[in-house]
Amino acid sequence: MQLLDQRLQSNICLNLDLDGISISMIDNEPKELMLISICDLDFTLREWNEIRKIDSMLEKNTNININLGHLQIDNMNSETLPVIFSPTRQYISKVERRLMLEESKSNVSTTTGGEESLIIPFVQVDITKTNFDDEEYEESTRIKVFEVIL
Repeated sequence: MQLLDQRLQSNICLNLDLDGISISMIDNEPKELMLISICDLDFTLREWNEIRKIDSMLEKNTNININLGHLQIDNMNSETLPVIFSPTRQYISKVERRLMLEESKSNVSTTTGGEESLIIPFVQVDITKTNFDDEEYEESTRIKVFEVIL
C-alpha cells in the first residue's frame, strides 16, 4: 500500500561544499586561544511537500545532511599538548581521493570497492523532520530519520 499519493516539487535545495574552514578563538590581547579546523564540509538542506494518500494531508518535509571529512581542535596556548581533538584515522582530502580513484580505475587489479570505499566521512549527521496540519491535533511535527555516524 502506497502511503504517499505524490511528491510535489522541491521548495528548497541548498548545498554547501567547502574544502576547508578554520575558526579561531581570540582573546582581548589579541592572542589566539584555540583553532578549530574543518575539512571537506558538505552541508545539504532540502525541503519538499508530499500529500498522503490515506487522508490527503499535506506533509512539509525538511532534510539536513552534514558530512565532515576531518575535524581538529588545537590549543594554541600549550606547547606540550597542542592538539585537543583529532581523529585517529589518516585524513585524505577530496583531491587525493579523486586521484586514488583514477589510479585504481587505471589499474584494474587494485580496484577493491570503487569510490564508496574511499569516501568515508569522519562525522555524518542526517535528520529528516515532517510537519503536517491535522484538524484534530493542529500542527504536528515528527522526526522521520535521525542518524549520526562517527
